[in-house]
Amino acid sequence: MQTAYSLSFTTSPSNSQKTNVALTPAPVVQLSDNGSIISLPGAPITLALYAGAISGGIPTVGTAPNGVSTFSGVTVTTPETGDYLIARAPVGPYSISANSSNSPFNVVAMTLSPAAGPLSPATYGAAYSQTFTANGGTTPYTYSATGLPPGLSINSGTGMLTGTPTSIAGSPYTVVVTVTDSASNTIHQSYTLAVGPAASAISVSGSVNPVFVQDTVTYTAAVGFVTAPSSSTVAGPIGTVTFSDGTTPITACTGLTLGAYSSATGAALAACPVSYTSTTPATHSITATYTSSNANFTGSASGTLTEALEDFTVTAQNATLTVQPGAAGQYTFTLSPQSPATTFPTAINLTVSGLPPGATGTFSPSATIAAGATAATVTLTIQTAQTTSQNSPNTGGGLASRLAGISLALLLLPFVGRLRKAGKRFSRMLPILLLLIAGMAAAVGLSGCGSNTGFFGQAQQSYPVTVTATSGTLSRTSNVTLTVE
Repeated sequence: MQTAYSLSFTTSPSNSQKTNVALTPAPVVQLSDNGSIISLPGAPITLALYAGAISGGIPTVGTAPNGVSTFSGVTVTTPETGDYLIARAPVGPYSISANSSNSPFNVVAMTLSPAAGPLSPATYGAAYSQTFTANGGTTPYTYSATGLPPGLSINSGTGMLTGTPTSIAGSPYTVVVTVTDSASNTIHQSYTLAVGPAASAISVSGSVNPVFVQDTVTYTAAVGFVTAPSSSTVAGPIGTVTFSDGTTPITACTGLTLGAYSSATGAALAACPVSYTSTTPATHSITATYTSSNANFTGSASGTLTEALEDFTVTAQNATLTVQPGAAGQYTFTLSPQSPATTFPTAINLTVSGLPPGATGTFSPSATIAAGATAATVTLTIQTAQTTSQNSPNTGGGLASRLAGISLALLLLPFVGRLRKAGKRFSRMLPILLLLIAGMAAAVGLSGCGSNTGFFGQAQQSYPVTVTATSGTLSRTSNVTLTVE
């Protein structure tokens, strides 16, 4: 008997269908030979739309285990009005087909823009927006999305995707946007959204600049966003900072952990104290580099902070001075920044040591040279004490003076006895004699009779006096000599 193969639709979709929703009822196709349903191994039946496109790619293959193929789950992705299905089956050297043109169906045509594919990229911590617009179907539309980066959401009524990305883990993200119209027609579209790291910025500052040699400077690095984040809830930079002097990392300032980020200041800080042991003026080029410990930020490097190390001198204008006990003497000192410096970076305090016993020293106009001052002239006034004999009447020298007077009076006593024999002449001369004895005793006491402790017998003595100028750990001195005679 001659073979007569035929292909036909036994079930076709109803007139109204929706995009991205399985065709209902599911299309059914059967293969027959002279009216009898048959199955031909190796002869798969495929299904396609005449004008549009269906999901899963074309062709869609039916199983046809018994000559009947049921195409379940087929959805229309590209709709055309009045479209119909075409089924094909290869039979021997030929291909036979069937169509459902006797039962055409309409698919509500809904589109969504932008087209599927990459969206404009987002940046961690920066405000982002993307508008999706649906067309076709019956308004109003409802929008939804899956696979969004943390911090982003879509407005169900407007289709506006907005927010601030708070992580880039998982970038690029696969985002599927779904639009449903009021008749429950839906359209799904897939996109990719890449979220990039935020650009970081780092700056470096010093606690004092310039600084005196042998002093300590604390350097602080501040790390933040190049562009301020659009939300205060966005986590700030974390990671480490390394300070360098020129091209050489500072050993004690390598890999320092950043402190907590402050949204108020817009920065996370790392600080490191550096002690300069140099004894000569110099300049240092200080930089800081930031390394992020997550993918949310890029690394960055600061500009250069030029740190100047300075020194100063203390010079006495008059190195020696001679004064009498109880008198005051003055020295003049000049404090000068060492070239090329022209001002003092920090305050300088003056002290004096080595003064004679009981003496006091006073600086004028002040014992402190203010930071920022230029070369300064200071006067030191030393007020000496009175003599030891005058201030200490009970010393051995005073006792010797009194004993000397008494001894002289005793030597004159024999002459007093002879004068008494003279009778009336003695009574007239006695007051004169007593006055003479008292005057001689007083003169002996004042002269000290060779002692070092009387007024006229004060011994000359020289005192090395030191003026010390201090700023931080740096001290400079100037020595003068004070002679008291």
